[in-house]
Amino acid sequence: MEAESTKSLEELLKDELKEEITEICEQLYIAQECLKVVEHLIEAETDRDRQIVKSRNTFFRWSKHMYIRIVIIELNKLFNQSKADDFNILSFIEKLKPVGYFALLNVDENNIAKWESEILSLETSIHKVKLLRHTSFAHKARKKSKVPPSNFTMAEGKALIETAQKVFGDIYYQIFEATFYVGNIFDTPVENLKEIVNTLTTVKKDYLKPLRDHAKEYGIVDE
Repeated sequence: MEAESTKSLEELLKDELKEEITEICEQLYIAQECLKVVEHLIEAETDRDRQIVKSRNTFFRWSKHMYIRIVIIELNKLFNQSKADDFNILSFIEKLKPVGYFALLNVDENNIAKWESEILSLETSIHKVKLLRHTSFAHKARKKSKVPPSNFTMAEGKALIETAQKVFGDIYYQIFEATFYVGNIFDTPVENLKEIVNTLTTVKKDYLKPLRDHAKEYGIVDE
C-alpha cells in the first residue's frame, strides 16, 4: 500500500487504463478466437476424409453455430455505441479525449480522431452485428418480428476484429511504448482444434484402409 501511495496521478491513471484495456480486450479475445475456430470449421479441405470429419461430425456442426453466436454477442458488446456502456471501444476512446477521464495522459487528439474514423468506417458491419444480436440471437419473441436478414460475412467480422486490435495496439504503444497483443501466440484454441481434426482423420483413415484395400482388389476405386 505504501508503494501505491507514492505513485503519481499519471502513473495511477496508467495502471487504471491498462486494467480497462485488459478487461475490454477479453471480449475481443473471445470474438477473435471463436472466429478463427469457425473459419477452420468451414474451410474447404482437399483431403476428403478431413472434409467428412469436419462436415459430418455433429459436435463440429453444433460448435460452428455456437461459436458464430458468441462472435456476434462479443462484437456487439465491443462495438455498440451506447455511452452508458463502459466496455465498448467508442466509450473507451471518449475517455482519452482532453475532457475525458484519462485526459491527463495527453493522448494525441489527431490519433483519437483517426481511431474514431476507422471504427465509424465500419458502421454498416456494426449495424449488421447489432441486428443479428437483437433478432437471431436474442429472445424468441424478437425472432418472430419481420426483420430483413443482415447477410453479415466472415470477412466483415474479421475486419471488425482487426480494427479493434489495431486501435488498442496504437493506444497501448502511445501510452506505454510497448507492444500489445491480444491472446496467445501458441497453444490457441484453433491450433488445438486442428490437432483434434488431424487425429480423427487419422483414425478414420486407419479404420477404412483395410476396406479400401479390399475394394481395390475387386477394381472398386474409392474416389
